[in-house]
Amino acid sequence: MASLVCSETGVVCISGTTFAIISIRDGALERQDIDIEEKRLSSLKENAHEDNGAISRRCTVLTFTKDEQDVLVADKWGDVFRFSVTDPQKEGLLLLGHLSMLLDILTTKGDKYVVTTDRDNKIRISEYPNSYNIHTYCLHHTEYVSSVVYNEDPEILLSGSGDGTIVIWDLSGKVLSQTTCSEGEETLPIKKLEWEKDLKLLSVIFFNSPVIQLYMLAADSMSLCRQRDIELTSPVWDACFDRNGQLWVLQKQEGDTLQVYTCQKTDSGVIKVGRIDPELPCSENKVLEMFNKDWTFFSVSESAPDLSLEYKKKETPDNYSIYLQKKQDRINQTQPAEPQAKKVKTT
Repeated sequence: MASLVCSETGVVCISGTTFAIISIRDGALERQDIDIEEKRLSSLKENAHEDNGAISRRCTVLTFTKDEQDVLVADKWGDVFRFSVTDPQKEGLLLLGHLSMLLDILTTKGDKYVVTTDRDNKIRISEYPNSYNIHTYCLHHTEYVSSVVYNEDPEILLSGSGDGTIVIWDLSGKVLSQTTCSEGEETLPIKKLEWEKDLKLLSVIFFNSPVIQLYMLAADSMSLCRQRDIELTSPVWDACFDRNGQLWVLQKQEGDTLQVYTCQKTDSGVIKVGRIDPELPCSENKVLEMFNKDWTFFSVSESAPDLSLEYKKKETPDNYSIYLQKKQDRINQTQPAEPQAKKVKTT
């Protein structure tokens, strides 16, 4: 599976074991690479040396702090490490740990809290950077919590789950509302949420689906209103908003792998969505051209496993009940048969 991240200064595409990072500075494109297989973080620049920093375990998700000075890396074993962006040689610092695979991570306003979600249906809100102090848990979902996003004003969390629901929480862990994502009568397991803070717009993508659903937050009722759907030609790998409110979409389609959509709110309060004009001489089209010509980079993601199956908890047998039943069977087999009563002959 391929992934996509938009930062303040560029775009990151992830495919297989390679990160392709395109930074846009003063109209020029700069590329950085991360080799996951070697567990090394590399920085490649023109006329510069290569810097490396060790990543100790396989990561499942990462995020930058609000000041973009540190990157928080969550791994398959449930731990979160902090790495310095300005000093890649600095050893990662362990912040917190879960008992199951971590699926998403973010920090709140001013990096006050770090929010993590896991495969065991939980959302944990911890203080940052002293993350051994747990602020609260958010417990409501019945399946893995695949994604979480944060809104500053009002200060809320929105989480998406394999149970097909989007739940809005306050930071005390209280449920404010719940929305079920469906297509017809079928409930869709949520793969990822993306939040556009200015429009209060939420994009939702699903496992093995070419559809993106867009919702707008009704602040007065703290509920979501479905605006429209974007239908692509192939299953959506990933999507994210950039700092200009544009939606970048990564799909499983050669030659048209990466797309960019503009999202605008009309006077009537309806969201208008359209693809960016390919004739515009802008940096977005330069990035699109660079990635859409490089299907070799993305082709390794075609055979990636279905993460929705990996996220599901494996059902284990009730070993204790089985043990008690076998024990009772052995007792029944070893107990001597009851002696038969002697018959008394009477005259």
